[in-house]
Amino acid sequence: MNNKSFRFLLDKCESVEKLEQIHAHAITIGLFTHQNFACKLLDTYSKLGKPLQAHNVFNQILSPDVVSWTCLISLYLRIGRPRKAFSLFSHFVLTALKPDGFSIVAALSACGRQRDLISGKILHGMVFRYQLGSDPIVGNALIDMYSRTGQIELAHSLFRAIVFKDVSSWTTMLNGFVMCNDFDSARCMFDEMPKRNSISWTAMITGYVRGETPIRGLQLFQKMRAEGEDHPTTITIVSVLSACADIGALGLGRSIQGYMNKTNQIMDVTVNNALIDMYSKSGSLDFAIKIFGEIQRRDVFSWTTMISALALHGKGSCALDLFSNMLESSETPNEVTFLSVLSACSHAGLVVEGQKLFNRMIQCYSLKPRIEHYGCMVDLLGRAGLLNEAVELIEGMPINPDAVMWRSLLSACLRRGNLKLAEMAGKKILELEPDDDGVYILLWNIYCSASRWEDALKTRKTMRDQKIKKKPGCSWVELNGVVHEFLAEDTMHNVLTDTSILLFAFTSSSLLCAAPDPVLDIAGKKLLTGTAVGYYILPVIRGRGGRPTPACSRNHSSPLDVVQEQHEVYNGLPLSFSPVNPNKGVVRLSTDLNIKFSSATICVQLTVWKLHLDESIRQYILTTGGVDGNPGRETISNWFKIEIYGDNYKLVFCPTVCNTCKVLFRDIDIFIDNGMRRLALSDEPFSIMFKKT
Repeated sequence: MNNKSFRFLLDKCESVEKLEQIHAHAITIGLFTHQNFACKLLDTYSKLGKPLQAHNVFNQILSPDVVSWTCLISLYLRIGRPRKAFSLFSHFVLTALKPDGFSIVAALSACGRQRDLISGKILHGMVFRYQLGSDPIVGNALIDMYSRTGQIELAHSLFRAIVFKDVSSWTTMLNGFVMCNDFDSARCMFDEMPKRNSISWTAMITGYVRGETPIRGLQLFQKMRAEGEDHPTTITIVSVLSACADIGALGLGRSIQGYMNKTNQIMDVTVNNALIDMYSKSGSLDFAIKIFGEIQRRDVFSWTTMISALALHGKGSCALDLFSNMLESSETPNEVTFLSVLSACSHAGLVVEGQKLFNRMIQCYSLKPRIEHYGCMVDLLGRAGLLNEAVELIEGMPINPDAVMWRSLLSACLRRGNLKLAEMAGKKILELEPDDDGVYILLWNIYCSASRWEDALKTRKTMRDQKIKKKPGCSWVELNGVVHEFLAEDTMHNVLTDTSILLFAFTSSSLLCAAPDPVLDIAGKKLLTGTAVGYYILPVIRGRGGRPTPACSRNHSSPLDVVQEQHEVYNGLPLSFSPVNPNKGVVRLSTDLNIKFSSATICVQLTVWKLHLDESIRQYILTTGGVDGNPGRETISNWFKIEIYGDNYKLVFCPTVCNTCKVLFRDIDIFIDNGMRRLALSDEPFSIMFKKT
């Protein structure tokens, strides 16, 4: 075989094993001494991410040319070692060779990733010296370097100076604004672009998602799909799935998966990892497990994401078992893996296991714990009530604790009633984040509980003097492909408010979500609609009473309240379910339905549940007396939904049968009133199961 044939084989080579065979054969026939072949071999090792082999080849080249140097520099950039890459460039410029545009671009990238502004400016001088300023690739690299080093105004001036801007120039500048968290300027840049491609769309969408504005990212993805000129890339899909995970938009995530299946896009391991994350954070752990099981070649992020999913759902033992399986598969855990496993131990209360893993991370894998790892350990000890041990860990850390860690300790102290440590933790938080309104309120409550009225008044005075006000929390709810944004103090919400709605609907009917999953009883069978079949609602937590039944309370006459039997041995009355749009006689999740006692009695003639405001206690409670069917404004209080809650279910009041009605969106739990366990609206869900009569 000649040099040309070997170069052809190198072009087609996709594995290190085959490359090493080609390399060995070339040495045996004396081909390795050819300069062109050696450079091509170096380039192939670089593309396969093998720095040691590539460096060995480079050292054996008698007179490395510019291409050889650039290949090696680019390799170290590709594997995340910019300092080594720039060190190689420094040796390169000491040779008699003249840097070209590609080598300068690689060096600028190394400076940008290291935030090395001084070296970047030296390279800028070399651009002038070697007259490379007219090269658009070099110009874009300079914009990127200055953006990464915080010199956004200088980057923008360079952008304006480019006479013939291509789409890469616009996208690089857009990325610069995103990196500086200037999303308004980035969006202006995006809107002004004369031509966009999938990279520019992805840059803006990813910026929104990472900038904690996921709804705007989803809106832009919707616009991208509507225009239809550019197709989403894998990075786009991963970013959009991440946005869905952030707001728990399960329906939207499923739509995106359906879109990928419809368009035959490749579901690589990165997309599958994002799907696992989306499903787990949206409450569908079973789907996350299913996706994980279907991945043929799992990487460390696949294992880590699945471990994190199990930890999120409180399945600490399962997470540890999966971690053991990961080690048996010869996959090496990284810092994020240990963070997920420690989180699993924390949520499951596995103190000894968590401490062993923390030590194993340091001793066996030589991984240096970050502040997040210490935070997990503080949370683990705090949840177990080992407050003094948690404080000792914080005080003995080689790094300064952050506000998140002190909040974890504060929460643990309040749960255990240790007001002294809670006060200390609260003050530490305010030293780091003096505008945290929540901590001021907690400190005020602590002082009031301890009858320290003077300190309580001082805390209130500090809040007034510094004009600190309670910031409303923000949350999102997805209903039928629509994401609603709520503030914590909202009690009513107009579902047509433009500023808080993202309508995420693909124009093609083939991309619509599949029907919601059916609700299952304790035997694993689907709940059936209609009055022919009755079901009991069972509380998951034993000792919290029995099943719902109608009863009088506070001397009310009919209609009767819906209450919980005091004792588990009593069955209560069976129930039936009537969805607004019956789908093959099956009760489904997130579907408006009437709930009613399946048979009338002497006391209960009107059996349909409805929501009623009891003025005497200022509480929304559930009563009988609703109207079956007839969805609309007059019957809005008669409609409920069944949702997933962990491994079980919960009842919620969030009717969508009236598009112009303002409604409450709340869970349903037990409200104890004069010893009566009444079903009422609450911020906490009532975990339930269903049993066929």
